[in-house]
Amino acid sequence: MLRFAVEHRGLAYCFVDKKNRLRKRGGDLAKYSLSDLDLGDDVGGRLPFLDAGRVGADEIIVLPLVALTPSSYADVHILGARSGAWVVFLDRTSEGQMYRAMQQRVNESKLLEERLAKVTAELEEAKKLIHAR
Repeated sequence: MLRFAVEHRGLAYCFVDKKNRLRKRGGDLAKYSLSDLDLGDDVGGRLPFLDAGRVGADEIIVLPLVALTPSSYADVHILGARSGAWVVFLDRTSEGQMYRAMQQRVNESKLLEERLAKVTAELEEAKKLIHAR
């Protein structure tokens, strides 16, 4: 399973202390536009969903399909530890892009339904005016 994650899911990880400072890192961080983070950096601005100081020592949090950049998605696993949290990234970009495209189609369908309802109401109003004459 780990081998599959490394080879096919773009496994990347980091350890963040209770003050949100990067202490360890590894894997394919470039895939998530995080390779420029240096040890000691505050990751709060780059990982706004993470507050390592609030993660319990044995707590596990899974955040599915997080958009890390406009074109990269990952399942983010946060594993609490006494001195911070491990953050593990597994690539889900293809699923995220499909979801985004599907959501766009749903939004477009809703807009078309609203337009159709408006045109139908206008036609009904015109019908009433014609029959009133």
